[in-house]
Amino acid sequence: MSGRVTHSGAANCVFCRKPLPVVNGRLQPWRASNGLFFCNEFCADDAEELNFRNRVGRVGSAIKLST
Repeated sequence: MSGRVTHSGAANCVFCRKPLPVVNGRLQPWRASNGLFFCNEFCADDAEELNFRNRVGRVGSAIKLST
């Protein structure tokens, strides 16, 4: 992202909700392949892991119900 950060334009990490990092007055988030912005690569990884576990849990539940 290249825009200057203002108080009204504050953005937060989609995983932990902390403010996205600002370096030299510019927003410097970690952008995941799905286009979402995170405060760092660890939040991006944790969000991906949580999403994976949720998907696997739903698929596993459906398999148990159908057998």
